[in-house]
Amino acid sequence: MKIIVLHGDDTIRSYERLIKFTDEAKKRGWDVLDYDYDSISNQSLFDSVRFYILKDYSKLNKKTLEKIQNLSGNLIVYHKNLLTATILKSINPSKVEKYELPKLLWNFLDTFSLKSFQEVIKTEPVEMVLWWMTQRFKELYWVKEGKPDYPSWRLGKLKSQASKFSIKKLETIISELSELDFKSKTGNSNLKESLDLLIIKSLA
Repeated sequence: MKIIVLHGDDTIRSYERLIKFTDEAKKRGWDVLDYDYDSISNQSLFDSVRFYILKDYSKLNKKTLEKIQNLSGNLIVYHKNLLTATILKSINPSKVEKYELPKLLWNFLDTFSLKSFQEVIKTEPVEMVLWWMTQRFKELYWVKEGKPDYPSWRLGKLKSQASKFSIKKLETIISELSELDFKSKTGNSNLKESLDLLIIKSLA
């Protein structure tokens, strides 16, 4: 079985890549299925080619990998963050594609400074920056609410950043970002100028 790993913190690009793989598989007439070990191990020579998608790499333990490696088909392992070299080695994929966010964008998301915003939009679409801003503020909101689901190293960082905002403030910012997204898509605002103003007014 051919195993391809898509991983990285740039989930927009990695998900787009996953969709391209899926669309291509469908064009070829392959069956596109969520990963299920029983389904994979019980396939026969007369089955059509199968294209499996797995979003929880922990299901691929050593015993399972040994059993499926000589089977036919394709398996995409999709992970919304960076996998360690140790994990990648244990999976032993045929191909690995890594999608990382630019450091400038990470710097902006960690500081929300006007200067870092102006730097990052020189190389990245402002619409993408808005999307990531919204995701970060949602993360801060859930951390503030006490419902985190993040690795310990990331949780500490988010808690530190969330401490700078009240729940009400986070709710207001998320609402404003949603409104800016709507207005920009309907052509009723200049997104860059609107984000400039939001940063100066609420984040500086």
